[in-house]
Amino acid sequence: MIAKRLKALRAELDIGKRELVSLLPMKSKAYANYESGRGEPDSDALHMLAKRFNVSVDYLLGISDCRRVRESRIAKQCNARCSALANNQR
Repeated sequence: MIAKRLKALRAELDIGKRELVSLLPMKSKAYANYESGRGEPDSDALHMLAKRFNVSVDYLLGISDCRRVRESRIAKQCNARCSALANNQR
């Protein structure tokens, strides 16, 4: 699934493999292997690719069809409380 998603995302950007790899901190052979399905990225590469393509790791892995990570209600509440606490300490 990773190969299919990477190929589709690159096609959406209308960018060649060489041009894309020049923007990534990885060797062209590694990326070519990921996109062709001959290899899979390790966790660091997977997170970097997700960040560069602005999608979730779950999307790249085919776990989810949702491209973006949704912030849960609990995470939103925690972030709001942390912000409130930080503002009160100023």
